[in-house]
Order: sequence, then structure tokens, then C-alpha cells
Amino acid sequence: MQNNAGFTLIEALIYSALFSLMMVGMLGAVYMVLQGANQSEARLLVDDEANFVLRKINWALTGVSSINTPVAGSIGSNLNITKTDVGTVRFRLDNENIEIDSGAGAYVALDTVNVAASSLSFQHIPPASSDQPAAVRATFYLNGVFYEITKYIRK
Repeated sequence: MQNNAGFTLIEALIYSALFSLMMVGMLGAVYMVLQGANQSEARLLVDDEANFVLRKINWALTGVSSINTPVAGSIGSNLNITKTDVGTVRFRLDNENIEIDSGAGAYVALDTVNVAASSLSFQHIPPASSDQPAAVRATFYLNGVFYEITKYIRK
């Protein structure tokens, strides 16, 4: 009887092929996990930036004494309001940045270079009746994601 200790060439090739398939599968899974993490991180960044802009718009529309532009019943790309405690506050879209000017005369970007803003619009909704307040609806896109806020103006 012959003692066969070791592997034949065919067995070694089969084991190498199985090992290669397992490694390709694991690398594919790791790639998908990393890709998903990057997409989640990018979406969180856009959401954080949008939430900051929405909070600034909400702040600006609190304690408003008058809405200068857009006029009641219309939609505009700029918002110009007068706050009782600050004075004039203006919003605009310039070069993919949502900007604010709170009376200093110089606009400051509310978003960073990490996102691109587009299609900023403000709708001045007049009161439907004497017991309902006026409202302002702001809509914009950050990196292609739609965001909206409606704030009722209470005096």
C-alpha cells in the first residue's frame, strides 16, 4: 500500500478557486458596506445643512413686523422682511448658496461648499380670513433634495 500524504494538483486548484470565490464575496460585501456608509454620511451632511437653513428662516420669520417682498399672494426668489428686534432681514440664492443679510448690508452664506443650493423660493400667503394669520412658505433644493418650511406670522 502506498501512503498518500498531501494534496494532488487538482485538489490544490479546487481549494484555491474556492478560496478566491470566498475572498471576492467578502471584498464585495465590504465594498457595499463602505459605499452605504459614505452615502449615509453624505445624506446626513445635506440634512444638517438644510436643517440649519430651515432654522435660520424660522428665526427670521419669528417676530416679523412686515413682509416687504414677496408681496402678499405672490412667489419670489428673495425674501425681505422687517423684524421688530433686528430690522431688515433678507434671504437670497447666489451661486448655489443660500445667503442672509440681517441688517449689516453684507450677505453671508448659510450653507457650505459641501452642498449646492438651487431653486430657492418664498411664497407670501395672505390670511384667508381675519382669524387666520399670514404665512410664508420657503422651498429650496440642496444637492437635489427638496426642503420646505411654512411659518405663520403671528403679531
